[in-house]
Amino acid sequence: MPTKLTRRQALALALGACSAPLPAFAAGYPDKPIRMMVAFPAGGGPDLLARTLAEALRTTKGWNVVIMNKPGAGGNLGTGEVANAAPDGYTVLFGHVGALAVNPTLFKQLPFDPLKDFAPVGMIATSPLVAVTGAGKPYQSLRDVLAEAKKRPGEISVGFSGSGTISHLSMTQLASLAGVKLSFVPYKGASQGIVDVVAGNVDVYVSSMGSLVQHVRGGKARALAITSAARSPELPEVATVAEQGFPGFEAATWFGMVAPKGTPAAVVAELNAALQAALNSPAVAEKYRTDGSVPVASTPDEFGRLLRSETTRWGKVVRDAGVELQ
Repeated sequence: MPTKLTRRQALALALGACSAPLPAFAAGYPDKPIRMMVAFPAGGGPDLLARTLAEALRTTKGWNVVIMNKPGAGGNLGTGEVANAAPDGYTVLFGHVGALAVNPTLFKQLPFDPLKDFAPVGMIATSPLVAVTGAGKPYQSLRDVLAEAKKRPGEISVGFSGSGTISHLSMTQLASLAGVKLSFVPYKGASQGIVDVVAGNVDVYVSSMGSLVQHVRGGKARALAITSAARSPELPEVATVAEQGFPGFEAATWFGMVAPKGTPAAVVAELNAALQAALNSPAVAEKYRTDGSVPVASTPDEFGRLLRSETTRWGKVVRDAGVELQ
């Protein structure tokens, strides 16, 4: 079942659905396949989440949703294509925090403005980050890592997948809060980073729950902290960052649906109602859980508020860290 995404600092989402009756012109919607753009490669974590959602929309509403993969430029290519699509409800984006909330500050130029070029439809899911170390390392908690970083500034290595990602920015923010200097190691993908942290080549690796939980359960890596506001039922023994001396700290990868600006409000409402029905299906809850994600339902207005608050939050982190991509 979907749960509310809680943020002590910047956001508060509540379960809800748009229940107002639709005008007559939306009554026959949809009468053809809907394209759902995924700005990630086929077969990856976000793609699998999107395909699970598409199947749930088929089983709960009878809709034909076709997944379109267009990765590249940190999600900007696929996101930009949806921004320029016809606002008729037949092209939507399986949106990601990176392209929708981080990239506006991270990149000098974007072919879209997330706050002006899209109509928010609703949240889809959230996934906390996990910081892990190799089983052969001495660190038992995040506190241990930060204490060592104080003794040896710039010598403790922290890996993540890609500069400007939430993993990178959350650790940048944490280092600032803790008053320590870390050595950041960006990887092109999670696979090599996981290999290196298991082998002890980097001290810490930070990624989504889904990519690391099996390595922790298998004993190859030790979880040091989780970035959600509350502990995860998947790793209940792992303390949050907030519990380890940073009250209110929370960071998560999240996904949400948007449509091109100008999409009729009645169509947005119909999309939101269908999205919530799909997220409430047991199949989605189970498949998302095994990936380390949690389905999250919201109204369009709630998702719009989240977009604004997350853009403000991560924009400040990017500027303070001096991170910039072309």
